[in-house]
Amino acid sequence: MKNFIPFLAGCLCFVAACNDHAPGVGDSAKKNPAAVSADERTRLSDVEVIKYDSSLVLAEVKQPGVKRTEEKSGPTVIEVFFNPKDSVTTKFFRDQAGVTYSLTKEKNGVRLHAAEYYANGQLKARVSYVNGELDGPARYFYEDGRVRSEGAFRNGNHWGRWKNYDESGKLVSVEEYDEDGQTDKAHEVK
Repeated sequence: MKNFIPFLAGCLCFVAACNDHAPGVGDSAKKNPAAVSADERTRLSDVEVIKYDSSLVLAEVKQPGVKRTEEKSGPTVIEVFFNPKDSVTTKFFRDQAGVTYSLTKEKNGVRLHAAEYYANGQLKARVSYVNGELDGPARYFYEDGRVRSEGAFRNGNHWGRWKNYDESGKLVSVEEYDEDGQTDKAHEVK
C-alpha cells in the first residue's frame, strides 16, 4: 500500500501533464488520438477517476467520509461511492473481467452525469443531466478516441447545433435542432 500511493500520485501528475482537453479535440489529438485516449481524467464529486490503462479505471476517494460499497447485478459488478455530505453517489459498472463499461453520478437518486466506455477502455460517450433528463453538452467518440459527434441536449432532446465527424476526424455534417428536438436544418460539409 505504501508503494501504491506514490504510484497513484505519479499517475495523477502524468495524466494532468499529458492533456487538459477532451479526447479527439485539438490538433495533437487529431494527429495522434492514442496520445489522448490512453490517459483521461474526469472529476466526479469526491471521486477522482484515473484511466491509465485501456482496460482499467481506478477510483480514488478524495475526501474523508466518502463510503465505498460493491454490489452485484448478474454478471455486472457495481462499485459505489457515496458522499453523505452532499448526497452524491458515483457508480462504476464493470463486467466480469473487471473492465469498466459505464459510470454514473447521481444526487438523491437523480442522475447528473454519465459516461460509457468501449471494451478497450476508450471513452464512448459523455453526457450531462439536469433533473434526471439529458441536458447539457454531449460528446460521442469512435473506438480510437476521435470525436464522432458533439452537441447538446435540452429537456431530453437534441438541441442546437450538432456536428458529425467521419473516422478520420473530418467534419461531415452539421444538424440544427429546435427546442422540441426536431431537425430545423441539416447539411453535409464537403
